[in-house]
Order: sequence, then C-alpha cells, then structure tokens
Amino acid sequence: MRRLVVAVVVLTSMAQAAPALADDLLGFMERASAAEYAGEQLITCTHPDGETSQLLDIRQREGTLVVQMADETVVAERGELASSDDAGEVRAMRVSSSNRAELAGRYQVVESGLGLYLNRTVDQVEVREGTLVRARFEFDRQTGAMLRTEVNNADGSTYCLTRFLDFTASAPDLGDVERMTAGQEVEVLVRPDEVDPAALPATLAGFERLDVYAGPEESVIGYYGDGLFSFTVLHSLRPVSVAELADAPPVEIGGDRYQRRFGPAQVVLAWESSVGGYAMIGDMPLDVQEAVLGELPDPGRPGLFVRWWRRLFG
Repeated sequence: MRRLVVAVVVLTSMAQAAPALADDLLGFMERASAAEYAGEQLITCTHPDGETSQLLDIRQREGTLVVQMADETVVAERGELASSDDAGEVRAMRVSSSNRAELAGRYQVVESGLGLYLNRTVDQVEVREGTLVRARFEFDRQTGAMLRTEVNNADGSTYCLTRFLDFTASAPDLGDVERMTAGQEVEVLVRPDEVDPAALPATLAGFERLDVYAGPEESVIGYYGDGLFSFTVLHSLRPVSVAELADAPPVEIGGDRYQRRFGPAQVVLAWESSVGGYAMIGDMPLDVQEAVLGELPDPGRPGLFVRWWRRLFG
C-alpha cells in the first residue's frame, strides 16, 4: 500500500502573509510587511509536551523577508514561500490564499496606547475575544515592524510569545535569495463544488475555508482562516505519513488519538479516519486546535470505500 509522505515547511508568524484584519489593525500589518529591518527574534511556545523555542535571524527589505534558522532558510516574497535546508534542497509552497478572511465577529480590535520595547516606542494593539485578550501586538512606531507578539489560550495563559532580542532599523543585505525563489510550483486551485464537504467542511469551528488546492498523489489541501489564525488540512484516500511525525508518540485529544508535534508557533497533527488520512498544520492556540479537531472526522478505522480504493490503487 502506498503512503502519501508529506514534508512540512516550518512557517514562522513573521513569514506568513498578513490576514485581512479589521481596518485599524490591517493598517499596522500592511506597514509591517513593508518595513525594512534586521534582527534576532526568539519564538517561545508552551504546550502539553513542554516548551518549544527557536532563535531566528530576520531580515526584510523591499517586501522580501528572509528567515534564517539553525538548519533552514525561509524566504517569503509576493505571497510565496520557499525554504532551503543545509543539504541545499529547496522546497516551495504558496502561503497566501486567493481569498481573504475578514476578521471573525467574535474578535474586537483595541489600540491600547504607546509603550517601550528595546528602547523603541511601540504602538500596542490587542485582539480581544469577549473578555479574553487573544493576541497582543507591538509595532515599532518608526518603521512599522512588528517587534513583539503574544498569543493566548482560552484560560488566559500564553501559548506563544514572539519577540525581537535585537533590532536594527535599516535596509539589510538579503544575500542570494533568487536561487530559492526561482521556479516555484504553484498549486492548482480546486473548484469548491469538487470538494467533499464531509472531508473538508466549508467552515470549521468559526474558520472559513478560503481555498482548496490539489495536493500530491490526488490529495486535497484546504486553507482555513478566521482573520487572525490560519491552518491547512490535507486529506487523502491514502494513509498520510508526515516526515516530522515519524517518531512522535500518539497522544489523546478529546478522547481520540492523534500523532502530534509542536514547533515554534506551529502544531502538526496526523490521523487516520473513516474517510481517509489527514494532516493538519496550524498556528492557532491550544483550545482552538481542539475545537477544530472536534469538527473534523474522528480518528478511526478507514471505511469500506476507502479500504476498497486502497486495494485497487495502493
């Protein structure tokens, strides 16, 4: 039986396309995407498996963002993202949707005033969900760069904190990024009426399915967003094997068992269900992850049609 093997490109919160937030926050986000700067950034996330941290070298100039990690370089440019590891292998994927999610009605944007971070004046902006401060942003007043971001769980605890440790407000040298961004493959959009709503619902836990792409080996990939967080769900009639989960032990979430691994500002999950294999990659906090999983097919033995399809096609 053939398995669909998925390689996950690590996406940092700074490397993703800005969502279509409410107008007052959208203006800050658009200015941040045009800022020119360099610095060292630390992402720290606290989750059921412990704490995950990653140190990043960040450079942005003329709309191109270069993120250097310990063993990988990521380039985001014009809505596209490419990555290269130490072995020189270059992978690429589209990170922006052709549709934009409006900020969900459960969120309210509040500008909470001025502050000081790294001895720089910052504009402080909160996204609230009822009485919960779901996210806090601090934008450098001079350049517009996003210097600090905090995302919180439903109980008010911090899920992920992303912050610059040092920051230089000048146009940096980006090095040779043309090799990485050349020749990227663009996914093929799938028409909404061709999508099985039982496998990839139009809405999930308050998130809207913005686009569906044709994935490898006849799989389909749904891109979901609520204007603040986003995630992708890959569905295949074949079993899904995620390289990053090769040695991840099963965990229990909501009474069901999944494979799961946390990375900086990112969670990767995979499971088998009655309608086929799944992988999910997202940036949302813990309670939102559970809510989304609760509306997708539960882990379990593949159904009769899926077993029949696998016997015929592998």
